[in-house]
Amino acid sequence: MLNRRFQRMTSPRVLALVPCVWLCACAGVTDSVFTSTTSDDMGDVEPDPRSVVAGPGNTCAVNADGTIACWGDTAFAMTETPRDLFSAVALSVGFACGIREDGTPVCWGHEQVSPAAPPEIHVQTIAMDDTNDACSVTDQGEIECWSYDGAVAVRPGTYEHLSVRWDACAIQPDGALACFAPWSNGSSSTPPSGTFLSVSNGCRTHCAVATSGQLACWDVDAADPDPQATAATNPESLLTVPVPAGTFTSVSVGKYGACAIRGDGTLLCWGNESFSASLAQPPTEPFSSVSVGWNHACGIAVQSGEILCWGDDSLGQTEVPIAPLIL
Repeated sequence: MLNRRFQRMTSPRVLALVPCVWLCACAGVTDSVFTSTTSDDMGDVEPDPRSVVAGPGNTCAVNADGTIACWGDTAFAMTETPRDLFSAVALSVGFACGIREDGTPVCWGHEQVSPAAPPEIHVQTIAMDDTNDACSVTDQGEIECWSYDGAVAVRPGTYEHLSVRWDACAIQPDGALACFAPWSNGSSSTPPSGTFLSVSNGCRTHCAVATSGQLACWDVDAADPDPQATAATNPESLLTVPVPAGTFTSVSVGKYGACAIRGDGTLLCWGNESFSASLAQPPTEPFSSVSVGWNHACGIAVQSGEILCWGDDSLGQTEVPIAPLIL
């Protein structure tokens, strides 16, 4: 099991140029490679991560001082992060978006697929799908989505949490889940009834934490009369294995698997037959947060405050560099 941590170092680490070999079954992108370079004036730094997000072949962390670090695949210039201060970041295929500390979003990455000019709005959260779209919950509580082609869609209402992949799912003020297609030509899944604390959309399967702490998971085929049978033939469905029992505080769903945090902070990870064996064996210590990519995951350990990553490291996505590292 690979288990990488933030390290205290006195010189920046240069990320090697590697080919982009990760194409999602949810979407495809044009292959292109950019060179990434590091700054030469970092000096001695202490890691102090605020959040960490695992993507298809990259990982990004936002530090407590607002600086951001991204590592992994250097294709699409995703590791060339803006020199801004951030409160949050989200990753997709070929591009990334973040929320500046003034609440405005900014995106970077592949110029042909990145929504590089998001609308002039102030947002609370940001989420991304695998078809070159980004969505946010605005300060007014509505959901606004934008695409690389300049299209903008607004979902009226009030929402408190948002996850986007395949469709968009959000939690309403009364705790109920709402899933919808951001664009008129899309389709949406049918979420379970009840009240929920959080939701996480995967490539095929979505999961949410109910107010009771129990997990509810469903596939995106809302009209499928036999979702379990369909799941058995889809390599990205997580419903081929039972949804874990017990109570949890949060869940993160990736392409082939998911991880959830129990009440004591320990992790439980599960997945389908394509799920990496190393990803299914997370560190045993308690975590305050976890994020699952396609076949790797990262989280913040409670006691040390360090970022720990495990799973697939073919693109360096679990090799946590210095923090903060401005690229």
